[in-house]
Amino acid sequence: MRTHWQKVVFGLTVVVVVGLGWGATALPRVAADLPPRPPTPTPSSPATSGGPEVTASVALRAAFPDDWPWAEVGWQDVWTRVEWQDPEGEWHAVAGWQGTLDAVSMDDGTVIGHKTWWVDEADLGTGPFRWVVLDQEETVLGMSEPFSLPALRKGTTAVEVGLDGAR
Repeated sequence: MRTHWQKVVFGLTVVVVVGLGWGATALPRVAADLPPRPPTPTPSSPATSGGPEVTASVALRAAFPDDWPWAEVGWQDVWTRVEWQDPEGEWHAVAGWQGTLDAVSMDDGTVIGHKTWWVDEADLGTGPFRWVVLDQEETVLGMSEPFSLPALRKGTTAVEVGLDGAR
């Protein structure tokens, strides 16, 4: 008798457990609404002259010599600045266009330092400018020939400078 009731209880337990399992899957699920995501801002580069839109750029390519003393002077220690020439022929640093190199790359076995500044539309076609590269003691390592900023929107004036060894 005992075994018969055990079998009945076991059978009912199985039916209840299986029924609950199937019943739970048969119930409609309520989808939880996620809160709305904030809009993702579109990245933009700041204009250097305070204008709202970047229209062009000026890019430095500074070639390091093969005998550069990398153990003493890393590429991050090199300082760059853009200068403008007044009507009397004097050169002046451009406010905001001074800083360390952005990156370096290899070009046919030569280390090239890169620096880019954005040009506002109001400054397109102006000049003359020059790029000066200095060490930490402000010794000039290289200087470009005079150049003008790009005349057209989305243009780039590429300026190449060969560096002397650090002193």
